[in-house]
Amino acid sequence: MNQERRQRPPRRRRKVSVKETPFLGLPYSRTQYLLLFVGIVLILLGFGLLYTGDAVFSTVSLVLGYVVFVPVALWPWRRRARAQESS
Repeated sequence: MNQERRQRPPRRRRKVSVKETPFLGLPYSRTQYLLLFVGIVLILLGFGLLYTGDAVFSTVSLVLGYVVFVPVALWPWRRRARAQESS
């Protein structure tokens, strides 16, 4: 009853997609720069709406820009994943 164990095939390395590599040599990915751009547009829209006197939509736009989009864009997701792979 001496059965040989099947050997597992070697794990394939995951190919790095274009979105995960730094964008034009800059420290963040293309997705992060896009999120940062959306956050800045929402902030400018919020100040524009605040200037016109709309308190509700300007507040929502400013909060989304400052609290959601900009911090998510600046969060180091890819850099942390690369640091864990190399160790």
